[in-house]
Amino acid sequence: MTDSGPSEERLRRSPPATTDDELVKFESALGTLLPDELVRLYKAANGYYSVHGQWWVISPLDQMADAESWLRPFDGYLDDWIAFGDDGTGDPYCFHRVDQSITLLSMIDRSHERVAIGLPDFSTIVLSRV
Repeated sequence: MTDSGPSEERLRRSPPATTDDELVKFESALGTLLPDELVRLYKAANGYYSVHGQWWVISPLDQMADAESWLRPFDGYLDDWIAFGDDGTGDPYCFHRVDQSITLLSMIDRSHERVAIGLPDFSTIVLSRV
């Protein structure tokens, strides 16, 4: 998943959010609890960076907190879904709390396009092609 060849790194994994305190602090700043699936993701790695494309495919926790201010006006943000990454164009990947699907939120028309059934599917479909 992180290498396209023996000498070429495509996706750089950040060190994990190592403590529960880090996650609690983030959830407090965001004003919501993260779904268990996202907690497990961030305990494994605090973001995935596309070396070639130069963007965070999965955002570090501090960038997720920064995004809260411009995503707050979107209907359902934090209650129904939470943005956790980016497709490289500024459209965020969103985790939906009810069905655990992953969608891409269009910043133009505010529509959600399903890209994966859940985080394992997201890893297979999206992270493997970055």
